[in-house]
Amino acid sequence: AAPSAMSFDNLQLANHPKALKAKTAHSAGNERVLLSMKLLKINRKGKAQNRVLMITTRHLFNLMPDNYSKVNRCMDIGSLASVTKSARDLEFAIHLVDEYDYRFRSPMYEQVVIVLKDAYLNLTGKQLEVTDVATVEEITKGMLTKADVAKGSQRLLTPSGKVPSAAAATPPSPAGSGQSLPSS
Repeated sequence: AAPSAMSFDNLQLANHPKALKAKTAHSAGNERVLLSMKLLKINRKGKAQNRVLMITTRHLFNLMPDNYSKVNRCMDIGSLASVTKSARDLEFAIHLVDEYDYRFRSPMYEQVVIVLKDAYLNLTGKQLEVTDVATVEEITKGMLTKADVAKGSQRLLTPSGKVPSAAAATPPSPAGSGQSLPSS
C-alpha cells in the first residue's frame, strides 16, 4: 500500500537524535514517524504516568518524556488485535494479539486511533477493529494485563477477531472450578 501523507509528529521526533536512537535500537531506524505526542499511560492499578507515544510506519513506541531514547515498550503494529476507545473519558486501549494491552488517556486520542488504523491498513491490508464504549470501566474489563500474561492468560477473541465484551473476557473464577477428581 502507498504510504500515507498523514503525519501528527507533534513533538517533531522525526529528526530528534534520541528518538532516532530509540528507533534504531528496535530495527526501526528507517521508519517514518507518523505520530508523536505526550499523553498519560494508565497502569493496571489505574495510576496515570506521563509518557510519549511515537508511532512509526511499523511500530508503536512508549517513550519516557524526559529521555526519548529510553524505550519502555516497542510494539509491532502488525500485532494489533483491536483498539477500544471511550470519548467520555478521553481514553483508549491498544489490544495486542499475543501481548498485554496498553491503556492511555489523551484529549487527542482520536489522532492516535486514525494514525493506527492507517498504519495497520498500510502494513497488513486489513482494517483495524475499533470499538467505541461508553466508559473507561468497559475498556478495563476487556484488557489483558502484564500480570495476566505472566500467569499464562491468553487473549480471547470472537470469531471475527474482536476483543469480546467484558462478560466474555473475564476468566473463570477459581471457585467455579471446584470439581474434585476421583481418587484412586
